[in-house]
Amino acid sequence: MIKKQSILYVCSNHILKLLINKLKNYNSESISIVNALIPYSDPKMLQFKKNTFVKSLLESLKLQESSFFSNLKLPPKWLNPKDFSILTNSNKNNIINSHFYELEGFNSFAKYLGAVEIDFNDLISTINNSNISILGCIQITKYIFNSILSFKEINNSGWFDLKILQCNNQRTSLNEIEMSLGSLMPDDSFIALLHENGLTESDIKQVLKKFISEDIIETKLQNQNEEIQTPIKNTNTSSITDWFNDIKSTPKNQIKTSIKRWRNAEEQTLELLNLNGFNLEDVSKQNIGYDLEGFDPNGNEIQIEVKSITLPGQKFKMTNNEIAVAQEKQESFYIAIVRQNKNSFEIALIPNPINNLTMNRQCVQWIWECENYEYKPRVFEI
Repeated sequence: MIKKQSILYVCSNHILKLLINKLKNYNSESISIVNALIPYSDPKMLQFKKNTFVKSLLESLKLQESSFFSNLKLPPKWLNPKDFSILTNSNKNNIINSHFYELEGFNSFAKYLGAVEIDFNDLISTINNSNISILGCIQITKYIFNSILSFKEINNSGWFDLKILQCNNQRTSLNEIEMSLGSLMPDDSFIALLHENGLTESDIKQVLKKFISEDIIETKLQNQNEEIQTPIKNTNTSSITDWFNDIKSTPKNQIKTSIKRWRNAEEQTLELLNLNGFNLEDVSKQNIGYDLEGFDPNGNEIQIEVKSITLPGQKFKMTNNEIAVAQEKQESFYIAIVRQNKNSFEIALIPNPINNLTMNRQCVQWIWECENYEYKPRVFEI
């Protein structure tokens, strides 16, 4: 037993207080400090390691009594952190920013300190009243379908009424689909997303045929093999700000910055836009259908998917997940076509790609490819 006056106790107590304080107060500094405190290896493997100061310190940390971690619920492995935070925002459990869950090793470390993954049944009551993403709906649907297929026990009275399937671009429950007698069916794009996230055609059939005629299901799934093309509309849609749309007023559109060449396209785009009136953060690791989110210079919500090219006019691809989110967000969703040259970085923002671009569906795990878009970039010297 570690004595309270020991150095290990004092160190571990200080680390725990620092960790909890930073988790309660999210900012860029907090993220860096929490990331630095996470062990390099899974603490559960300590029993297989020889005695070291690090092992003793972690054991001392675990012995510290912490109501914060004992009340902290973690996102299940099958649900993205952002939608998990939306669903648990009204819970009495400790709330931390979803970005902490993205840190490598954080969930394992939190479990070691007493946190547990939330149970699916604890999420049911908040799903219908929460504005979760299309990806969140897909992940919950996949969890329920897999549970049905594996005869796993879940709260049947709850999930049957969950509005998690998308029919006619509206969230719909299995109960509503059954009551419609075949007039409601999951959208093609939703079924494609289920495929992309690991559910096979056979899996989907087995679950849906419990509620819908098998002939209707066969027809719907067969449509997945047909080529779909989205309509092209006016690509001269006005930009979100005078800053970005004023292409002619600035010769060569060059703005000097301190951007470094070694950064990736998402990091470059994030910093450049934030230097010019945007208020964005990087959510690319959350896999929610876009790379950046926040507010444009006018204070409007915006989501940006970054696509890097080497030459103007080069094709770029969108996944089913990105297409689904673009369909859901519409005017607030932008594609940022970016290109890095020797001494500059170019950004071309394209609003509402679903209505302003032509997308050809290609059978390469069903991606969407665009080869016709207007490229009028803003050029930044680097």
